[in-house]
Amino acid sequence: MKTALTKLLVLFCFISSCHKETETVLPADEQPLPSPPAILYPPPNSVNGNCVLLQWQTVEQALYYTLQIATDTFFAAGGSLLLHLEPQANQTTQLLNLLNGNYRCRMNTVTQTGSSLWSAALAFSVYTAMPENCTGSQLISPQLLLPQSNAQLQGTTQTFTWQTVPAALQYRLQISGKQDFSEILYNNANLVLPSRTVQNFVPGMYFWRVMATNSNEQSNWSETRSFSILP
Repeated sequence: MKTALTKLLVLFCFISSCHKETETVLPADEQPLPSPPAILYPPPNSVNGNCVLLQWQTVEQALYYTLQIATDTFFAAGGSLLLHLEPQANQTTQLLNLLNGNYRCRMNTVTQTGSSLWSAALAFSVYTAMPENCTGSQLISPQLLLPQSNAQLQGTTQTFTWQTVPAALQYRLQISGKQDFSEILYNNANLVLPSRTVQNFVPGMYFWRVMATNSNEQSNWSETRSFSILP
């Protein structure tokens, strides 16, 4: 009887060990690929100054990222590929100084298990008649949207819009009747949104510009645009 009980206990322990849950670890070549970072700035198909601030979302467990800038969608080394950079894992921005032209940007993530696929290529362009010094302020100057340069407008109320600047907390909008802004007709340095409606215009020619600011610094002025209010 004792021998039979011992055999049953041994059999029970063997069955229990066979059914014990074990942790499954995938080989390195079977680990799921990481995701590429989402590019947040500049906006797709936007027109920018020569100081272009690229901004992206971080990816968990990233060791570093690969950032490429090209003049077409092929990103061919020795051809259209202009820049190949490797920002570190804790980095979310990269300031570039680019010439006037059309560009494509893409990124991927590198982790211990491998590299992600490339992100979708982001198209943007650079156009400026007055290039800035990109080694100074990390706040890029705003890109003006509306009114367009030399616009002829009607009405005493007009709305001014510009692109959002990463890391900016406020914007300053100035309007003058003179191109050198020696006489300021409107000056507001507390604008949180990238737009402002201004009233009480009378017929004549005007000039406007915008600056981005935060608690630590301010950008250069944007380009100056002119517009006219028709009688």
